[in-house]
Order: sequence, then structure tokens, then C-alpha cells
Amino acid sequence: MNNQKPLVSLGCPTYNRPDGLRQVLECLLNQTYSHLEILVSDNCSSGTETSAVVRELMQQDSRIKYFRQEQNIGSFNNYKFLLERAQGDYFAWVCDDDARSHNFVEACLQEFDRLKTPIVVNSYSRRVDKQLDKTIAIDKGCNTMGLPAYRRYIKYISTIYTEQVAVTDINYGVMRRDIMQAAMRDVPNISGWDHILLARLALQGEFYTIPTELMESRVSGISVSNANVIKAQQIQGSLSETKPVWVRETYQQKTIKSSPNLSSIEKIGLSLWSYSYYFLTHGMKMWIKGLAPDLFKLVRSLARRSKSFKQDLN
Repeated sequence: MNNQKPLVSLGCPTYNRPDGLRQVLECLLNQTYSHLEILVSDNCSSGTETSAVVRELMQQDSRIKYFRQEQNIGSFNNYKFLLERAQGDYFAWVCDDDARSHNFVEACLQEFDRLKTPIVVNSYSRRVDKQLDKTIAIDKGCNTMGLPAYRRYIKYISTIYTEQVAVTDINYGVMRRDIMQAAMRDVPNISGWDHILLARLALQGEFYTIPTELMESRVSGISVSNANVIKAQQIQGSLSETKPVWVRETYQQKTIKSSPNLSSIEKIGLSLWSYSYYFLTHGMKMWIKGLAPDLFKLVRSLARRSKSFKQDLN
């Protein structure tokens, strides 16, 4: 590391989870890398428990900054609020029910310093079912080092739900703040907005995932269903409710067409690839579901059982 340490901003959006918030903040305060600002945006939680937790810890450590929204602005806008308030060279969101190893920030900064070119660094992540207290899978992220822009986009999109258990774990990596803020500026409030942000970042620069489990994310709350996402984000519009993946794909197409890092030929090819990938992975599934819903439920049930069996073997 250089003698002049970069400031890292950690943004924690929270709503009615005082116990989880306490655990997360204590985890962040105990990071081995200490030049941090920890921003907490309380999305108008009911009662005083959330604010009491933050104010108690603020008395112990001045690195915490607390913001309370006067009304619930939706989870998407709460995330944006934190990014807009950040001052660090680097930024990372941290959910109020997730966890990080004590050296997570330091390990990510070491990779930025070693590799020079990434704009996003995260790590392997343990995905945990909070209710069952059981590990579901290990998210292995997405490495795009050394690839041209169009290849980075393809790898990022095509590894969602394979190497990546879910795109959100990359979204909680450490990112270069200035690039992230520019990419986030006009991201729409839709289901899967993080897909749009990361697609833009994939075209902008490289991702690197540390092959060690330094993150833990819990499957709970708004991540459980699209209906929960719609409610938490305060999304308006029937298409976003009934066809969220199609809405997301239309914005992905805009991302491709507006990228300055692609040639005209690359834009055409990548646009066709993205449409084809959407149809094969989502459109065909919904078509089959509409024609034969009982068959679709059976296939999905068998797939889940097969996945659970493989996990038990491992």
C-alpha cells in the first residue's frame, strides 16, 4: 500500500433490523483496515431501536455517520443516497443482515494495489438461509481480468446463477467510487437494478473475485420474491411487476448501445447475443410455464431436489 491510505466508504442501508445492524456495524468497526467512514441510512424504521443501536456505537467510534430518512424512500433510493454521500476513493454497500471477515476491506484493497486495473473487487461469498441456518451455496463471483469489454459483459451475464449464485454478491464488493457513481447516475428503479449497474461496470472495466470466502450474505427479506422487491423498492408500473426480467433486458440493451467501449459491430453482436441469452434462459422458461404450468412445477421441483442432493454429498 502507498503511505497515503485511501479512504474507504462503507454504506449500510437499514430498515427495522436493529439486531442485525448491530452485528454488521461491530464487524465493520473491527476491520483490519481502519481508514474507513461507515455510513448508515435508516429508511424511517419504526420505533427507536435502530437509532439507539447506531447512536450507542457512534459514541464509541466517530467513523460512523448516521442518516435517518424522514419517510421511507424505498430500498433503491436508500442505496443511492448512501453512494451519493460517500467521500472515499472506494465504496462498498453492506446489508444490515450480512457479514464480512475481519480482513475483507484490507484484502480487497491489496488486490486493487496488486492488479492495478480492476474497478470491482469482491470475494467468494457464503450464501446462507437465515431461517434454516444452513449454507445454500458458495458464490464464486466473476473474474473478467484481461478480457475485452464485450467479453466481460458476456461473462458477467452468463455466469449469473452458475459461478455467481446471485448477482448481489458482486454488488457488495469494493468498487472505485468515481466510476461507480457515474455508472449509477441514471440506473432505473426496477427489479434487478443491480444487474444494470454491474452490466455497465462490466463494459467499463474489469472485475476480480478473491478465491477465499470473506463475505456472507443471507437469503431473507426483500430478496425472497419479486413481490417483496416491488414493495420494498416502491416500484411503479405493471410491466415491472409482471415481466421484471423483460424490463431489465430492455435496459441492458440501452446499456450496450450507449457504451463508448464497444465498436458498432460489437454493439450489434452483443445486442443479438443478449436478446438470445434472455430468450433461452428466461423467455423460453416463461413460455413453457404458460403452456404447461404443472410440468414446469415438476421440473423445478426435480431441479431443486437434485441441487440439494449434490450439496448433501459435498
